[in-house]
Amino acid sequence: MTEAVPTLAEMTPEWLTQRLQENGFDATVSAVETGPIGTGQVGATYRLKLTYAGDPKGAPPTLVAKLPSNDPLSKATGKSHMTYIRESRFY
Repeated sequence: MTEAVPTLAEMTPEWLTQRLQENGFDATVSAVETGPIGTGQVGATYRLKLTYAGDPKGAPPTLVAKLPSNDPLSKATGKSHMTYIRESRFY
Protein backbone atom coordinates (compact mmCIF):
# COMPACT_ATOMS: atom_id res chain seq x y z
CA MET A 1 0.00 0.00 0.00
CA THR A 2 1.27 3.47 -0.87
CA GLU A 3 1.47 5.93 2.00
CA ALA A 4 0.16 9.45 1.43
CA VAL A 5 2.74 12.23 1.43
CA PRO A 6 2.34 14.20 4.64
CA THR A 7 2.05 17.93 5.00
CA LEU A 8 5.15 19.91 5.91
CA ALA A 9 3.95 20.09 9.52
CA GLU A 10 3.73 16.28 9.62
CA MET A 11 7.39 15.90 8.61
CA THR A 12 8.46 15.76 12.24
CA PRO A 13 11.82 14.49 13.50
CA GLU A 14 10.07 11.21 14.40
CA TRP A 15 8.54 10.82 10.93
CA LEU A 16 11.83 11.65 9.20
CA THR A 17 13.72 9.23 11.47
CA GLN A 18 11.35 6.43 10.48
CA ARG A 19 11.71 7.17 6.74
CA LEU A 20 15.51 7.32 6.97
CA GLN A 21 15.73 4.09 8.97
CA GLU A 22 13.41 2.34 6.50
CA ASN A 23 15.91 3.28 3.82
CA GLY A 24 19.00 1.94 5.55
CA PHE A 25 20.29 4.90 7.56
CA ASP A 26 21.15 4.29 11.21
CA ALA A 27 20.10 7.81 12.19
CA THR A 28 17.82 9.58 14.64
CA VAL A 29 16.64 13.07 13.67
CA SER A 30 16.49 15.34 16.71
CA ALA A 31 15.40 18.54 14.95
CA VAL A 32 14.38 19.79 11.52
CA GLU A 33 14.48 23.34 10.15
CA THR A 34 12.45 24.11 7.03
CA GLY A 35 12.63 26.89 4.50
CA PRO A 36 10.98 27.46 1.12
CA ILE A 37 12.87 26.95 -2.13
CA GLY A 38 11.71 29.18 -4.98
CA THR A 39 8.11 29.61 -6.03
CA GLY A 40 6.10 26.83 -7.61
CA GLN A 41 3.13 27.14 -9.93
CA VAL A 42 1.18 24.16 -8.58
CA GLY A 43 3.45 22.98 -5.81
CA ALA A 44 5.54 24.04 -2.84
CA THR A 45 9.17 23.03 -2.39
CA TYR A 46 11.06 23.13 0.91
CA ARG A 47 14.60 22.41 2.10
CA LEU A 48 14.69 20.38 5.31
CA LYS A 49 17.89 20.87 7.33
CA LEU A 50 18.30 17.90 9.64
CA THR A 51 20.00 17.76 13.03
CA TYR A 52 20.87 14.29 14.26
CA ALA A 53 21.38 12.72 17.66
CA GLY A 54 24.89 11.27 17.64
CA ASP A 55 27.00 10.80 14.52
CA PRO A 56 24.90 9.25 11.74
CA LYS A 57 27.46 8.08 9.21
CA GLY A 58 26.32 8.86 5.67
CA ALA A 59 22.94 10.35 6.58
CA PRO A 60 21.95 13.37 4.49
CA PRO A 61 22.35 16.81 6.10
CA THR A 62 19.43 18.16 4.07
CA LEU A 63 16.43 16.83 2.18
CA VAL A 64 14.04 18.45 -0.27
CA ALA A 65 10.28 18.09 0.12
CA LYS A 66 8.08 18.83 -2.88
CA LEU A 67 4.42 19.05 -1.90
CA PRO A 68 1.11 20.07 -3.48
CA SER A 69 0.24 23.74 -3.27
CA ASN A 70 -1.69 25.08 -0.29
CA ASP A 71 -3.62 27.33 -2.68
CA PRO A 72 -6.95 25.67 -3.61
CA LEU A 73 -6.93 26.96 -7.22
CA SER A 74 -3.33 25.87 -7.82
CA LYS A 75 -4.05 22.47 -6.29
CA ALA A 76 -7.14 22.02 -8.49
CA THR A 77 -5.13 22.98 -11.58
CA GLY A 78 -2.40 20.49 -10.69
CA LYS A 79 -4.97 17.73 -10.27
CA SER A 80 -6.92 18.53 -13.45
CA HIS A 81 -3.76 18.60 -15.58
CA MET A 82 -2.38 15.48 -13.83
CA THR A 83 0.74 17.47 -12.96
CA TYR A 84 1.19 15.76 -9.60
CA ILE A 85 0.93 12.26 -11.07
CA ARG A 86 3.32 12.97 -13.95
CA GLU A 87 5.85 14.61 -11.66
CA SER A 88 5.78 11.85 -9.04
CA ARG A 89 6.26 9.22 -11.75
CA PHE A 90 9.28 11.17 -13.02
CA TYR A 91 10.97 11.01 -9.63
